[in-house]
Amino acid sequence: MTSAAAATERAAIPFPEVLAAKRQAIWEVVQSYLEDVWAPAIASYAGRSPELAAFHQRLVTEYPRRRGKYLRPALVLLTCEALGGAPRRALPTAAAIQLCEDWLLVHDDCEDGSPKRRGEKALHRLYGRPLAINAGDALHMLMWRVLQDNFALMPADLARQIMQEFYELLTRTAFGQTVELKWTSDNMLDLTTDDWFFLAKNKTAYYTVVGPMRLGALVGGATPAQLEAIRRFAVLLGQSFQIVDDVLDLVCDFDGLKGPEGGDIVEGKRTLMLIHLLNSAAPADREAILAVLRKPGSRKTRHDVAHIIRLMHEYGSIAYARRVAGDLATAAITMFETELTFLASEPAREQLRSGIEFILARHR
Repeated sequence: MTSAAAATERAAIPFPEVLAAKRQAIWEVVQSYLEDVWAPAIASYAGRSPELAAFHQRLVTEYPRRRGKYLRPALVLLTCEALGGAPRRALPTAAAIQLCEDWLLVHDDCEDGSPKRRGEKALHRLYGRPLAINAGDALHMLMWRVLQDNFALMPADLARQIMQEFYELLTRTAFGQTVELKWTSDNMLDLTTDDWFFLAKNKTAYYTVVGPMRLGALVGGATPAQLEAIRRFAVLLGQSFQIVDDVLDLVCDFDGLKGPEGGDIVEGKRTLMLIHLLNSAAPADREAILAVLRKPGSRKTRHDVAHIIRLMHEYGSIAYARRVAGDLATAAITMFETELTFLASEPAREQLRSGIEFILARHR
Protein backbone atom coordinates (compact mmCIF):
# COMPACT_ATOMS: atom_id res chain seq x y z
CA MET A 1 0.00 0.00 0.00
CA THR A 2 1.37 3.45 -0.95
CA SER A 3 1.69 6.19 1.66
CA ALA A 4 -1.08 8.17 -0.09
CA ALA A 5 -3.39 5.13 -0.02
CA ALA A 6 -2.58 4.54 3.63
CA ALA A 7 -3.43 8.16 4.43
CA THR A 8 -6.73 7.82 2.58
CA GLU A 9 -7.55 4.64 4.49
CA ARG A 10 -6.79 6.31 7.83
CA ALA A 11 -8.82 9.38 6.88
CA ALA A 12 -11.82 7.16 6.04
CA ILE A 13 -12.46 6.66 9.76
CA PRO A 14 -15.90 8.21 10.51
CA PHE A 15 -15.57 11.52 12.32
CA PRO A 16 -17.39 10.31 15.47
CA GLU A 17 -14.59 7.74 15.83
CA VAL A 18 -11.99 10.48 15.32
CA LEU A 19 -13.75 12.48 18.05
CA ALA A 20 -13.77 9.47 20.36
CA ALA A 21 -10.02 8.95 19.99
CA LYS A 22 -9.25 12.65 20.54
CA ARG A 23 -11.67 12.78 23.46
CA GLN A 24 -9.88 9.99 25.26
CA ALA A 25 -6.45 11.62 24.90
CA ILE A 26 -7.77 15.02 26.00
CA TRP A 27 -9.84 13.57 28.84
CA GLU A 28 -6.74 12.04 30.37
CA VAL A 29 -5.20 15.51 30.59
CA VAL A 30 -8.41 17.09 31.90
CA GLN A 31 -8.78 14.32 34.48
CA SER A 32 -5.23 14.83 35.75
CA TYR A 33 -6.09 18.44 36.58
CA LEU A 34 -9.49 17.58 38.05
CA GLU A 35 -7.79 15.24 40.50
CA ASP A 36 -5.81 18.17 41.87
CA VAL A 37 -8.11 21.20 42.10
CA TRP A 38 -6.64 22.33 45.40
CA ALA A 39 -4.54 25.38 46.09
CA PRO A 40 -2.20 24.78 49.08
CA ALA A 41 -4.44 26.72 51.49
CA ILE A 42 -7.49 24.67 50.47
CA ALA A 43 -5.59 21.41 50.71
CA SER A 44 -4.63 22.17 54.29
CA TYR A 45 -8.28 22.74 55.21
CA ALA A 46 -9.35 19.57 53.41
CA GLY A 47 -7.61 17.60 56.15
CA ARG A 48 -9.91 19.20 58.74
CA SER A 49 -13.12 18.60 56.79
CA PRO A 50 -12.77 15.72 54.32
CA GLU A 51 -16.54 15.57 53.74
CA LEU A 52 -16.68 19.21 52.65
CA ALA A 53 -13.58 18.76 50.49
CA ALA A 54 -15.13 15.70 48.82
CA PHE A 55 -18.33 17.64 48.17
CA HIS A 56 -16.38 20.49 46.57
CA GLN A 57 -14.50 18.03 44.37
CA ARG A 58 -17.73 16.33 43.28
CA LEU A 59 -19.44 19.65 42.61
CA VAL A 60 -16.61 21.11 40.55
CA THR A 61 -16.00 17.98 38.48
CA GLU A 62 -19.65 17.12 37.75
CA TYR A 63 -19.85 18.61 34.25
CA PRO A 64 -16.35 17.60 33.11
CA ARG A 65 -17.05 14.01 34.17
CA ARG A 66 -20.09 13.95 31.88
CA ARG A 67 -17.64 14.57 29.02
CA GLY A 68 -19.60 15.62 25.90
CA LYS A 69 -18.51 15.43 22.25
CA TYR A 70 -15.20 17.30 22.70
CA LEU A 71 -15.61 18.97 19.29
CA ARG A 72 -13.78 22.16 20.28
CA PRO A 73 -10.66 20.53 21.73
CA ALA A 74 -10.60 18.05 18.82
CA LEU A 75 -10.44 21.03 16.44
CA VAL A 76 -7.43 22.31 18.42
CA LEU A 77 -5.56 19.03 17.93
CA LEU A 78 -6.57 18.44 14.31
CA THR A 79 -5.61 21.97 13.22
CA CYS A 80 -2.24 21.65 14.94
CA GLU A 81 -1.64 18.25 13.31
CA ALA A 82 -2.76 19.48 9.88
CA LEU A 83 -0.02 22.12 10.08
CA GLY A 84 2.51 19.43 10.91
CA GLY A 85 2.64 20.29 14.62
CA ALA A 86 3.07 17.79 17.42
CA PRO A 87 -0.30 17.04 19.05
CA ARG A 88 1.44 16.45 22.41
CA ARG A 89 2.27 20.17 22.58
CA ALA A 90 -1.36 21.06 21.88
CA LEU A 91 -2.94 18.74 24.48
CA PRO A 92 -2.90 21.22 27.41
CA THR A 93 -4.46 23.92 25.21
CA ALA A 94 -7.10 21.43 24.06
CA ALA A 95 -7.78 20.48 27.69
CA ALA A 96 -8.11 24.17 28.58
CA ILE A 97 -10.68 24.79 25.82
CA GLN A 98 -12.70 21.83 27.14
CA LEU A 99 -12.61 23.22 30.69
CA CYS A 100 -13.62 26.54 29.17
CA GLU A 101 -16.67 24.88 27.61
CA ASP A 102 -17.54 23.19 30.91
CA TRP A 103 -17.51 26.34 33.06
CA LEU A 104 -19.33 28.37 30.42
CA LEU A 105 -22.04 25.71 30.26
CA VAL A 106 -22.49 25.80 34.03
CA HIS A 107 -23.02 29.57 33.93
CA ASP A 108 -25.10 29.43 30.74
CA ASP A 109 -27.44 26.84 32.26
CA CYS A 110 -27.91 29.06 35.33
CA GLU A 111 -28.69 32.07 33.14
CA ASP A 112 -31.12 30.17 30.90
CA GLY A 113 -32.68 28.00 33.62
CA SER A 114 -31.86 24.91 31.54
CA PRO A 115 -33.32 21.67 32.94
CA LYS A 116 -30.67 19.27 31.60
CA ARG A 117 -27.10 19.07 30.45
CA ARG A 118 -25.59 16.06 28.69
CA GLY A 119 -28.53 13.85 29.55
CA GLU A 120 -28.63 14.60 33.28
CA LYS A 121 -30.00 17.35 35.50
CA ALA A 122 -28.28 20.71 35.07
CA LEU A 123 -25.92 21.55 37.91
CA HIS A 124 -28.11 24.30 39.36
CA ARG A 125 -31.03 21.85 39.45
CA LEU A 126 -28.91 19.50 41.57
CA TYR A 127 -27.25 21.96 43.95
CA GLY A 128 -28.90 25.37 43.45
CA ARG A 129 -27.63 28.41 41.55
CA PRO A 130 -25.11 29.77 44.10
CA LEU A 131 -23.15 26.51 44.34
CA ALA A 132 -23.40 25.91 40.59
CA ILE A 133 -22.02 29.37 39.79
CA ASN A 134 -19.20 28.80 42.26
CA ALA A 135 -18.36 25.48 40.59
CA GLY A 136 -18.19 27.27 37.24
CA ASP A 137 -15.83 29.82 38.77
CA ALA A 138 -13.59 27.05 40.08
CA LEU A 139 -13.39 25.45 36.61
CA HIS A 140 -12.64 28.87 35.12
CA MET A 141 -9.67 29.28 37.45
CA LEU A 142 -8.50 25.75 36.64
CA MET A 143 -8.58 26.60 32.92
CA TRP A 144 -6.07 29.43 33.48
CA ARG A 145 -3.86 27.12 35.51
CA VAL A 146 -3.71 24.68 32.59
CA LEU A 147 -2.78 27.51 30.24
CA GLN A 148 -0.09 28.68 32.64
CA ASP A 149 1.51 25.24 32.38
CA ASN A 150 2.04 25.89 28.65
CA PHE A 151 5.03 28.01 29.61
CA ALA A 152 6.89 24.78 30.44
CA LEU A 153 6.10 23.26 27.02
CA MET A 154 6.78 26.07 24.55
CA PRO A 155 8.49 29.45 24.17
CA ALA A 156 7.08 32.09 26.52
CA ASP A 157 5.96 34.33 23.64
CA LEU A 158 3.84 31.53 22.18
CA ALA A 159 2.34 30.64 25.58
CA ARG A 160 1.40 34.32 26.01
CA GLN A 161 -0.12 34.39 22.50
CA ILE A 162 -2.31 31.43 23.43
CA MET A 163 -3.48 33.14 26.62
CA GLN A 164 -4.25 36.29 24.61
CA GLU A 165 -6.28 34.22 22.13
CA PHE A 166 -8.28 32.80 25.04
CA TYR A 167 -8.87 36.30 26.38
CA GLU A 168 -10.13 37.53 23.01
CA LEU A 169 -12.48 34.62 22.36
CA LEU A 170 -13.89 34.79 25.90
CA THR A 171 -14.33 38.56 25.70
CA ARG A 172 -16.33 38.12 22.49
CA THR A 173 -18.35 35.31 24.08
CA ALA A 174 -19.18 37.38 27.16
CA PHE A 175 -20.21 40.38 25.06
CA GLY A 176 -22.31 38.15 22.82
CA GLN A 177 -24.04 36.74 25.88
CA THR A 178 -24.77 40.27 27.11
CA VAL A 179 -26.32 41.14 23.75
CA GLU A 180 -28.41 37.98 23.63
CA LEU A 181 -29.64 38.30 27.20
CA LYS A 182 -30.54 41.97 26.69
CA TRP A 183 -32.39 41.21 23.47
CA THR A 184 -34.43 38.65 25.41
CA SER A 185 -35.00 40.63 28.61
CA ASP A 186 -35.90 43.80 26.67
CA ASN A 187 -38.11 41.74 24.31
CA MET A 188 -36.47 43.25 21.24
CA LEU A 189 -38.84 43.02 18.27
CA ASP A 190 -37.16 45.07 15.54
CA LEU A 191 -34.02 43.02 14.98
CA THR A 192 -32.69 42.34 11.50
CA THR A 193 -30.79 39.40 10.05
CA ASP A 194 -27.67 41.59 10.18
CA ASP A 195 -28.12 41.81 13.96
CA TRP A 196 -28.24 38.02 14.14
CA PHE A 197 -25.12 37.58 12.03
CA PHE A 198 -23.26 40.02 14.28
CA LEU A 199 -24.22 37.98 17.33
CA ALA A 200 -23.45 34.62 15.71
CA LYS A 201 -20.03 35.83 14.62
CA ASN A 202 -18.98 37.32 17.94
CA LYS A 203 -20.39 34.59 20.15
CA THR A 204 -20.82 31.15 18.62
CA ALA A 205 -18.34 31.35 15.76
CA TYR A 206 -15.40 32.48 17.87
CA TYR A 207 -16.17 30.21 20.81
CA THR A 208 -16.94 27.09 18.78
CA VAL A 209 -14.71 27.20 15.70
CA VAL A 210 -12.53 30.32 15.29
CA GLY A 211 -10.90 30.13 18.72
CA PRO A 212 -10.22 26.37 18.78
CA MET A 213 -8.80 26.32 15.24
CA ARG A 214 -6.63 29.40 15.76
CA LEU A 215 -5.33 27.97 19.04
CA GLY A 216 -4.34 24.73 17.32
CA ALA A 217 -2.79 26.73 14.49
CA LEU A 218 -0.74 28.81 16.91
CA VAL A 219 0.71 25.67 18.48
CA GLY A 220 1.32 24.27 14.99
CA GLY A 221 3.35 27.30 13.94
CA ALA A 222 0.89 29.15 11.69
CA THR A 223 1.83 32.49 10.15
CA PRO A 224 -0.30 35.64 10.71
CA ALA A 225 -1.71 35.29 7.17
CA GLN A 226 -2.67 31.66 7.85
CA LEU A 227 -4.32 32.63 11.14
CA GLU A 228 -6.38 35.27 9.33
CA ALA A 229 -7.47 32.77 6.66
CA ILE A 230 -8.54 30.35 9.41
CA ARG A 231 -10.51 33.14 11.08
CA ARG A 232 -12.46 33.97 7.93
CA PHE A 233 -13.18 30.31 7.20
CA ALA A 234 -14.18 29.54 10.77
CA VAL A 235 -16.62 32.48 10.98
CA LEU A 236 -18.54 30.98 8.05
CA LEU A 237 -18.48 27.51 9.58
CA GLY A 238 -19.42 28.79 13.04
CA GLN A 239 -22.40 30.78 11.79
CA SER A 240 -23.67 27.77 9.85
CA PHE A 241 -23.14 25.65 12.98
CA GLN A 242 -25.33 28.04 15.01
CA ILE A 243 -28.14 27.98 12.47
CA VAL A 244 -28.07 24.19 12.35
CA ASP A 245 -28.11 24.05 16.15
CA ASP A 246 -31.07 26.43 16.33
CA VAL A 247 -33.01 24.49 13.69
CA LEU A 248 -32.41 21.28 15.61
CA ASP A 249 -33.86 22.93 18.71
CA LEU A 250 -37.12 23.28 16.79
CA VAL A 251 -37.33 19.84 15.22
CA CYS A 252 -35.92 17.35 17.72
CA ASP A 253 -35.12 16.87 21.41
CA PHE A 254 -31.45 15.79 20.99
CA ASP A 255 -32.36 12.36 22.37
CA GLY A 256 -33.20 14.05 25.63
CA LEU A 257 -29.76 15.66 25.98
CA LYS A 258 -30.89 19.30 25.94
CA GLY A 259 -34.58 19.41 26.66
CA PRO A 260 -37.87 19.49 24.71
CA GLU A 261 -38.09 20.90 21.22
CA GLY A 262 -38.57 24.64 21.10
CA GLY A 263 -36.41 25.36 24.13
CA ASP A 264 -35.11 28.52 22.47
CA ILE A 265 -38.68 29.77 22.06
CA VAL A 266 -39.37 29.13 25.75
CA GLU A 267 -36.23 31.10 26.63
CA GLY A 268 -37.14 33.86 24.18
CA LYS A 269 -33.89 33.66 22.21
CA ARG A 270 -33.74 35.70 19.02
CA THR A 271 -32.81 33.07 16.47
CA LEU A 272 -32.54 33.67 12.73
CA MET A 273 -35.86 31.85 12.29
CA LEU A 274 -37.66 34.02 14.84
CA ILE A 275 -36.29 37.24 13.33
CA HIS A 276 -37.36 36.08 9.86
CA LEU A 277 -40.82 35.17 11.18
CA LEU A 278 -41.32 38.54 12.92
CA ASN A 279 -40.37 40.33 9.71
CA SER A 280 -42.58 38.12 7.50
CA ALA A 281 -45.77 37.38 9.45
CA ALA A 282 -49.11 38.99 8.66
CA PRO A 283 -50.36 41.45 11.31
CA ALA A 284 -52.71 38.99 13.04
CA ASP A 285 -50.10 36.25 13.21
CA ARG A 286 -47.43 38.72 14.33
CA GLU A 287 -49.63 39.86 17.20
CA ALA A 288 -50.13 36.23 18.27
CA ILE A 289 -46.35 35.72 18.20
CA LEU A 290 -45.79 38.88 20.28
CA ALA A 291 -48.34 37.66 22.83
CA VAL A 292 -46.26 34.52 23.33
CA LEU A 293 -42.97 36.43 23.47
CA ARG A 294 -44.34 38.74 26.16
CA LYS A 295 -44.87 35.76 28.47
CA PRO A 296 -42.05 34.69 30.81
CA GLY A 297 -40.62 31.29 30.00
CA SER A 298 -42.41 29.60 32.90
CA ARG A 299 -45.78 30.65 31.47
CA LYS A 300 -45.20 29.59 27.88
CA THR A 301 -47.17 26.43 27.12
CA ARG A 302 -46.47 23.57 24.73
CA HIS A 303 -49.31 24.96 22.62
CA ASP A 304 -47.54 28.35 22.46
CA VAL A 305 -44.30 26.75 21.31
CA ALA A 306 -46.02 24.46 18.80
CA HIS A 307 -47.95 27.41 17.35
CA ILE A 308 -44.79 29.43 16.72
CA ILE A 309 -43.02 26.43 15.19
CA ARG A 310 -46.02 25.87 12.90
CA LEU A 311 -45.90 29.53 11.82
CA MET A 312 -42.16 29.21 11.16
CA HIS A 313 -42.95 26.39 8.78
CA GLU A 314 -45.84 28.26 7.14
CA TYR A 315 -43.84 31.45 6.56
CA GLY A 316 -40.78 29.56 5.39
CA SER A 317 -38.60 30.70 8.28
CA ILE A 318 -37.08 27.26 8.90
CA ALA A 319 -36.58 26.65 5.18
CA TYR A 320 -34.95 30.09 4.90
CA ALA A 321 -32.57 29.33 7.77
CA ARG A 322 -31.62 26.02 6.20
CA ARG A 323 -30.85 27.76 2.90
CA VAL A 324 -28.66 30.31 4.67
CA ALA A 325 -26.87 27.54 6.56
CA GLY A 326 -26.31 25.73 3.27
CA ASP A 327 -24.91 28.84 1.59
CA LEU A 328 -22.53 29.44 4.49
CA ALA A 329 -21.51 25.79 4.42
CA THR A 330 -20.79 25.90 0.69
CA ALA A 331 -18.68 29.05 1.14
CA ALA A 332 -16.79 27.46 4.05
CA ILE A 333 -16.06 24.24 2.16
CA THR A 334 -14.93 26.17 -0.91
CA MET A 335 -12.59 28.24 1.21
CA PHE A 336 -11.22 25.14 2.93
CA GLU A 337 -10.39 23.59 -0.43
CA THR A 338 -8.92 26.72 -2.05
CA GLU A 339 -7.43 28.92 0.69
CA LEU A 340 -6.65 26.56 3.56
CA THR A 341 -4.39 24.30 1.55
CA PHE A 342 -1.64 24.95 4.10
CA LEU A 343 -3.56 22.60 6.42
CA ALA A 344 -1.93 19.84 4.44
CA SER A 345 -0.68 17.07 6.74
CA GLU A 346 -2.63 13.81 6.52
CA PRO A 347 -4.65 12.24 7.95
CA ALA A 348 -5.49 15.42 9.91
CA ARG A 349 -6.56 17.41 6.84
CA GLU A 350 -9.01 14.75 5.70
CA GLN A 351 -10.29 14.38 9.25
CA LEU A 352 -10.87 18.14 9.42
CA ARG A 353 -12.80 17.90 6.15
CA SER A 354 -14.85 15.07 7.66
CA GLY A 355 -15.40 17.21 10.76
CA ILE A 356 -16.75 20.08 8.65
CA GLU A 357 -19.28 17.73 7.07
CA PHE A 358 -20.13 16.34 10.53
CA ILE A 359 -20.85 19.85 11.83
CA LEU A 360 -22.95 20.85 8.84
CA ALA A 361 -24.85 17.64 8.07
CA ARG A 362 -26.85 17.43 11.29
CA HIS A 363 -29.90 19.19 9.84
CA ARG A 364 -30.15 17.16 6.64
